[in-house]
Amino acid sequence: MIHSSKLVFKNKKIKYQSIFTLVLAWIVATSTYAQVSIGTTTPESSAMLELSSTSQGFLPPRLTYDQRLNIPTTPIATGLMIWCSDCGHDGQIQVFNGQIWTNMAGGLASVPPSAVGDFRDGGVVFYVDPEDNTHGLICAIEDQSTGIQWYNGTNMVTNADGILIGTGKANTELIIAAQGPTETDYAAGLARAYRGGGYSDWFLPSKQELNHIRIQMNYINATAQAHGGDAFVENDYWSSTEESITQAFRRSFIFGDDNGQNKSSKRHVRAVRTF
Repeated sequence: MIHSSKLVFKNKKIKYQSIFTLVLAWIVATSTYAQVSIGTTTPESSAMLELSSTSQGFLPPRLTYDQRLNIPTTPIATGLMIWCSDCGHDGQIQVFNGQIWTNMAGGLASVPPSAVGDFRDGGVVFYVDPEDNTHGLICAIEDQSTGIQWYNGTNMVTNADGILIGTGKANTELIIAAQGPTETDYAAGLARAYRGGGYSDWFLPSKQELNHIRIQMNYINATAQAHGGDAFVENDYWSSTEESITQAFRRSFIFGDDNGQNKSSKRHVRAVRTF
C-alpha cells in the first residue's frame, strides 16, 4: 500500500521534472537557432529577426522632437531608430549614428518647423520662409559692435546692392571681396567674423532683412535676454545694402526709418544667418 503523502510527493516530482525538461528544451532550441520570425516560418538565414506581411508594416516608436531629446544619453545606442512625429514637414524616420541623429539618407535629421522668437542654431528666429517653414533667418543674440564704420576707410563701389530678404549673405561676400582685410575693421567683415553658436556663416543683413529684425524686435529681445544676450538699443544699425560709392543704408531702431548714411559713420552691427 502506498501512503497518500508519498503519492503527492511523487506527483510533484514528476511535474517539476516535466517543467525542467521543457525549459531545457527551450534553452537548447534558442541557443542553436537564435532567430525570431513573425509572419513566416522560414526566416532568412542572415536575419536574426524577420517580419513578413503583405498587409501590415513595421512601426517604430513614435516620439516628438522634445521626447527624443529626453531619451537617456548614457549612451544612446548606435543604430537606434525612431519616428519623429513633428520633425520636418510631416514627420521623419531618424537614426542615431553614434554621434548625431540622421535621416534615412544619412543627412542631418530635421527638427520641428521654427517660429519667430524661437532660439536655435546660435540665435533667434526673426523670419520664416512662408513657402518652406523649415527655413528662414536667425538674428544674433548680441550686438557685434556699438559703433563701427561701414567701409574699410576707402570709398569704393562694392556692388552690394541687394535689398530683398535673401540678399544679405551675397552682399556681405561682395563687400569683403572688395574691401579685403582687416575684415573686423568694418561692419560686414565684423558680422562674418562672429562665431555665435559655433557657426561661421554669419553675415550683415540686407535692407529688408534689417527691417524684419526691427519688426520682430520685441520677440528677439525676450529670447536673446533669456539666453544671456542683449536687447537692441534704440539706435541705428547698419545694413549690408550699399546706396552709392559713399553711402550705405542704415535703419533707426527708434523710428524705423532707413536712409543712406556716409560709410564712415559709426553704427551698431547685429549679424544674421540662415537656417
